[in-house]
Amino acid sequence: GLVGSEMCIRDSVMPKAEDITYDVIKSEAQTGKYVYEYIVQVPEQPKRHLTTIFMVVSDCIVTFNFQAKQEDYNGDVPGLAKTVSASFKTGKAS
Repeated sequence: GLVGSEMCIRDSVMPKAEDITYDVIKSEAQTGKYVYEYIVQVPEQPKRHLTTIFMVVSDCIVTFNFQAKQEDYNGDVPGLAKTVSASFKTGKAS
């Protein structure tokens, strides 16, 4: 199961709300970094496919989101989401 801090972060990324549903595809905790891939359905809106990265860096919260309409999440889009998300880093530019 999820440990306390991961559960708290997941609730921040995917807050519970009436009529909003989340289908979690991937939930991954790495050192100081949480990666979630999920589909969200908000009433009267198209389903959206998101990858969210949540980090705490030097007492700052850093988030990154990649999202597309679920109906458009095909072809090159999943690979693009994976590549862009994997390239996300914090720190000084070199």
